Formats: sequence, structure tokens, C-alpha cells
Amino acid sequence: MDIDSNRAEGWKYLNKQFFGDGERANYVNIPHVIAMVGLPARGKTYISKKLSRYLNWIGINTRVFNLGEYRRHATHAYTSHEFFRADNAEAMAIRQQCALSALKDVCDWLVGGGEVAVFDATNSTMERRELIRNIVVQKMGFKLFFVESICDDPGIIEQNIMHGESVHNLVGRIGGDSELSTRGLDYASTLATYIEGQRIPGLRVWTSWMKRAIQTVKDVRAPQERWKALNEIDAGICEEMTYAEIQQKYPTDFNARDANKFAYRYPRGESYEDLVARLEPVIMELERQGNVLVVSHQAVMRCLLAYFLDKSADELPYLHVPLHEVIKLTPVAYGCRVEHVQLPITAVNTHRPKPAVIPAPPICSEISVNGDTNSCKESNQNNE
Repeated sequence: MDIDSNRAEGWKYLNKQFFGDGERANYVNIPHVIAMVGLPARGKTYISKKLSRYLNWIGINTRVFNLGEYRRHATHAYTSHEFFRADNAEAMAIRQQCALSALKDVCDWLVGGGEVAVFDATNSTMERRELIRNIVVQKMGFKLFFVESICDDPGIIEQNIMHGESVHNLVGRIGGDSELSTRGLDYASTLATYIEGQRIPGLRVWTSWMKRAIQTVKDVRAPQERWKALNEIDAGICEEMTYAEIQQKYPTDFNARDANKFAYRYPRGESYEDLVARLEPVIMELERQGNVLVVSHQAVMRCLLAYFLDKSADELPYLHVPLHEVIKLTPVAYGCRVEHVQLPITAVNTHRPKPAVIPAPPICSEISVNGDTNSCKESNQNNE
């Protein structure tokens, strides 16, 4: 590739990074296969789905291929453990063919643009692992590693809630560090009473460093930690503005955000994609904890819920996280059970639904050098 071609490719990359083209960046240069190893009922599928959910959440296109599903579609003749006996030649041939079919689908999907495939099967023999290696590494040139599942007892329960109604909520302003409104303070008191009545063992409370989040848990009797990572999304130059004000002053940015809300980055601020990266340490620590009450903000709670409920990047920015509601997440076999507890304190509705008509993204011919990386220059419009 010559210098001009390299430069053109570089500008295409920068334009995609700063302005977005409706696609997420590809983070994996060489496709990877994660092959599970372990006896039945050891949590392989649980771990596979956790891996897939997490990797998709951080922007890596991941899919689980469960060998059991191939086997169930291939035969209905065996309904007992006889199917897995080593001396059952017919069943062994079926199992081998199912494995080959699944591995073919794995490779086809990765060749077609997938980034990480999780091969969910027992893979407990040296022969089977050698077969996987021959196909994945030697034939296809993909990266491969094995994950052995020994323990399947996560013992995790998370509770997630949004802070009480703030002064900015009342007037529709985004961001900022305002305090709770009068109703927000009433909610904080009601929340403390509710949590006390739940008698949750070993409860820990995590909040952002913002006033409204800290005020929301001021009466909750449990150890508390403050996380800067839980602060609300940074709206940059749009901080403390209403959506109507943003639409009037920065119409190009307003439309660009509606066109791709997940990837759009506020000028001098953050995108939902940035927020997901910021929250990665929080997710990792949550997975290690027992009972946790997380009090944060709308965009942050959307990201956390998207992770635990396995929602896509398109769904994430529009998840409904109402004020004055406790959202309880309890781990079950392959996901989370969700319970919504609406406490009896009125609050404004801060939810902005997905537009019925998505505006076309603006055409950006230059990259701004003043920090407003999403603002595009237009001949008859000044957004400054």
C-alpha cells in the first residue's frame, strides 16, 4: 500500500472514530476461539454466556456455539446416559459429526466478520481438543485457548437503583452536580426504610461522587464506597443544558446523537461507548461481590443493566431507568431475574425515547481541532 493509500485509510479511521458511521470499531485483528472444557453440570454454559455478554458489552462481536444444541437437533434416539458411553460406536459417530458441524459454523461465522467464538462443549478428551486445535489453529489460523470450568457457584446478587429526583431533573437539564429536590429527599428517606426492611445480609453501598447520589443513601445503614467511575456521562459543552437548548444551539450535534446514540460523543465529553469502557472495573468488581446497592445515574445505570441483562448496543441508550425505582437483579442459571420496586414518591419522567425517524448522520469533511470532535462544519450553519 502506497503512502497516499495509507493516508486515506488513516483519515477514514479518524473520521469513523470521531464522527461515527453507525458501526462499532473492530477491536480484534485475528479471530479468537474460546473452547470450554469440563464435565457436565460444571457451569460451562453459564461461563460461556457470561463471557459472551461481557465481550459484546465492551464492543467485541462474540457468539456462543453450544454443542448440546447441535446434538439435540441431530438425534432423538437417545434419551439417557447411554448416548455418552465410550463403547457406543453409533452415538460416538453422531457426537463427532455434531462437533465437526459446530466447528464449521464457528469458522464460517468468524470468517464472515465475527471476532470471538465461544465453543461451549465438554471437550474433555485429548483427542477432541486436538481436533479443535487442528481446525481452528492449523487450518484456519485463528487464535485458540481453552477455559476449564470447575466451579459454578457465583453467589452474587446485585441491586441497582437510580438516585432520587434532583433539582436539574425538575427542569430537564442534563449532567451537572445538582442536589436532590424536595421529592428526592423524601425518596432518600423512603429508600432507607425500604432497605432496612429487606434485612439484606452483608450489604454494601456504592455511589458516584455526585451530590445527588450521596444524598440518596445518606440514611442507609451499610458500609458505603464512592466510585468516580459511577459518575454520570460527561456531556461536555452541553452540561447543564436542556435538550431543547442543545437542539437550538447545536442542531448538528443533536441530530448526530439521535442518529447513533451509542457511539456519539458529546463535544469535549463522553459517549455511551466511552462510558462502557469507564465502567469495566466496576463490572469486574461487582462480579466478585455479594449483595451490592448501586446508586448512580441514568446513563450509568443503562450501561450496568445492559451488561447484566445482555442488551445490545442499539438497545442500551434507550433502556428505561425511572427515578424513584429499585431494580433488583438476581442471578439465575443463564442470566438475571429482574424485579422492579416502585417506591411511592412522585418524580419527573427523564426518559427520552428513541426517535421514530432517525436523522441521517452529518457529512464531515474535516476534523475539528478545537475539541468539538463531533461538530461538523456546514456552509450555512454556525453551531458555536
